[in-house]
Amino acid sequence: MAKRLILSIVALASACMSPTDFAAVERAAAQFHDLQARGDDNAIYQAASPEFRASSQLQDLARIDNAVRNIRGCQAAARDPNNWNNNVNTSGHFITVVYNRQCADGPLVERFVFRVTGDQALLAGYNASGMALFPPAPPSPAATTAAPAKPSETATP
Repeated sequence: MAKRLILSIVALASACMSPTDFAAVERAAAQFHDLQARGDDNAIYQAASPEFRASSQLQDLARIDNAVRNIRGCQAAARDPNNWNNNVNTSGHFITVVYNRQCADGPLVERFVFRVTGDQALLAGYNASGMALFPPAPPSPAATTAAPAKPSETATP
C-alpha cells in the first residue's frame, strides 16, 4: 500500500509543469506567431516535432496559416491562463495551451500542443477555430436590389 502511494506521488510530481517548461512553451508559441505573420510556413514545419511532420503536410499547414493570415483586424494573441493541459505519458511530455484573439469578424481560438524535452518545446499539434475564419458574406446583388415596382394598371374607358 505504501509503495502505491509513493508511486502515485512520484507520478503526480513528474506531471507538474515547471517554470522552465512553461517558458519553453511561451517562446515556441511566440516564435510560431512571428513566423506565421511573416508567412514562413516552411520554417514552422521544419522546426515542428517529428510527430507533427509525420501526421501533416506543409501544404496543409500553409492552408491553415493562410486562412489565419487573411482574417481582418486581429488583436495580438493572448494565452488563456485557465486553459492548458500538461500530459506525461509513454510517448513523451506534452503541454497544450490555448491562445485567443479578438478579430473584426469574431473570435479566433488557437490550440497548440507542444512536445517538451528539457528547455525545448516543439510543435506537435496546431488547430485554429472560430467565427473569424468565416467572415460574413457580402450581400448578394439580389438582396441589395429591390425588384422593380410593377406599373399600376389603369383601365381605359
